[in-house]
Amino acid sequence: MLLPGYPPRWYSQQVETWLDFMRMGRGHFHPARCKVCGDGNHNGVHVSQTGLCPVHSVAVMADNLHQLRAHDGPRFTHWRYKLAASVGAIPLDVLTGDE
Repeated sequence: MLLPGYPPRWYSQQVETWLDFMRMGRGHFHPARCKVCGDGNHNGVHVSQTGLCPVHSVAVMADNLHQLRAHDGPRFTHWRYKLAASVGAIPLDVLTGDE
């Protein structure tokens, strides 16, 4: 099939490229079990994309919120380093060795 205004070879190359893209596998992995307790879809428990059941996802979120409010803990440190890196900076305690 030829489209008006397009050379036949260009159109055929575009169609082949599009078909190759459609044949590519998708990288969507959804865990079937909670990575903390091992409970999963086989028991009727929904597991999130991050691999946590509802009970443990709330616990992780609460722990994260507590550490961010207290300005202490590994999740806060990770957040602080990533925030500094996003603007091209380095935290001072890394430069002075006070980790």
